[in-house]
Formats: sequence, C-alpha cells, structure tokens
Amino acid sequence: MNETLTVFMISEIERFREEGRESARRIYHNMLRLLRESAGKEEIGFEEVTPVFLGKYEHWLLGKRLSWNTVSTYMRALRAGYNRGMKGRPGYVTGLFDKVYTGTRSDVKRAVDARTVGRMIRMSGCPDESASAKAVDWFVLMFMLRGIPFVDLAHLRRSNLDKLKALGVSNLSKADEAAKEKRTLAAQEQEKAQAARRNEGAGSRAEEAKQVFLEAAKRIPADQRQAVLERMEQYNSHEAGGMEVFKAEIEARRVLDSALKEQTQDREHEKTKVKGRGRTD
Repeated sequence: MNETLTVFMISEIERFREEGRESARRIYHNMLRLLRESAGKEEIGFEEVTPVFLGKYEHWLLGKRLSWNTVSTYMRALRAGYNRGMKGRPGYVTGLFDKVYTGTRSDVKRAVDARTVGRMIRMSGCPDESASAKAVDWFVLMFMLRGIPFVDLAHLRRSNLDKLKALGVSNLSKADEAAKEKRTLAAQEQEKAQAARRNEGAGSRAEEAKQVFLEAAKRIPADQRQAVLERMEQYNSHEAGGMEVFKAEIEARRVLDSALKEQTQDREHEKTKVKGRGRTD
C-alpha cells in the first residue's frame, strides 16, 4: 500500500477546497493536524489505525479540553476518510471505530438566564456606535420580537409590516397570535366546506329513502302504519347532516322491519286458527 492515510487525507482536503465545501475542509484539516500532533509524526499509514491507536487519539483530544461533540466530529471525519481510502483495498477492518465516541451530546445549555437578558436590555439603546453595542441592540430587538430569528429580521421588509397592519396588528409582538388566528379561521372554513361536500345530496337521498319506505308502508295495516310515517318525518329537514340521515334511515328500517314482522306473524297466526277450525269442523 503506497498511499498513506496522511496523503489520502490531504487529497481529500484539497478536493473539498475545489468543491467549495469550506466547512468539511476545515474539519478535515483540523482533524489531520491534531492527529499528526497526537501521533508525533507527519506520515501515518492506514495500517497504523487500530482500536488502540484510536483510543489514544480520543484520550489525547479530551486532554486538550475539547468537548465530546468536537471529539466526535473529528472521529467521524477520520472514520469517513478511512472508509473511503480503504475502499477496495486489502486490510480493511470492520468495526474499527466501535470503541470510540462518534455520537452527539447536549451537555452545554446554550440558553442565557433571565439575569443576563435583563442586563443586556439595560445595556441597549446607548449612543455607543461600536459593533458590540449594535450587537446588543439587535439581540434586544430580536428578544422583543418574541425570539425572531436573525435571518428573518434581516429579510424583514416594509411590505411585511403592511401585511401585519392588514391583519389589524399594530404591535409586532402580537404578530404570532394574529397569524395563528388567521390560520385557525382558514381551517374552520375549510372544515365547513368539507362538511358541505360530505352532506351534498343528503336531502335527495333522504327523500328517495322516504318514498321507498312509504311504498312499503302501504302494505302495512293502518293501525301500524302511523309509527312508520312518524319516523319518515325525520327526513323532512334537508339540512340534516349525513350522520343524522343515516341514523334516521336505520331507525325507520327497524320500525318497518318490526311492523312487517308483526304483520307476518299475525297472518301466520290467522292461518293457524283457520286450519284449527277446519279440523274441528
């Protein structure tokens, strides 16, 4: 194996520079610089990368008071470079980086406390034209605008303010509530439109079902017919929703089935009585 890990990493750094990937170039550059410093030499071969070698490198980085996330960044860069450099070559070792840390942690709390925010608010508005004073003013402004991201503030235009005024918002701090209220109203209107589409034709379907039941009701004795007709009155409202129409149809069918069943039973009972009288005669 002629090409060493050092040579390959330098070629990768150069490739990142040509591709304009400055962030990756900087990470690989720092990783290789610290790797050389840790190993105590300039040239490092692929075959030298072992679990023991990586463990020493990790311990050395932590000794430099680097955070776990920074150590993980360099380890992942080294792992990616090693995998690409050893692709298709003999001697590749799987799981080589399993014993070193390559994850992410959120140990450091980046949020400032209330005391710091209060101090910065008191510092704002001073006539000082220095860059630090302007930074404080920008921070306080973003804080007062309920944590608006700087990129949004940088792209804020007068037309955006005019749109807020059209919503009836005079205070930028209430912009979120106004936008939320508008989205809620839009969602409600959309829900009403969907409900109207679902119930479209409900009246005609109810009327059709009513006519079917009325035809069937004609075959029911007059003393039982009234119960079915009363159920049919539930179909008179064309504004009834789909679920209401469905419930009324089910109930009407139940009453109709019950009435027909009773009618059938009465006929069967009458036939039995007639047969009984015939035998007696």
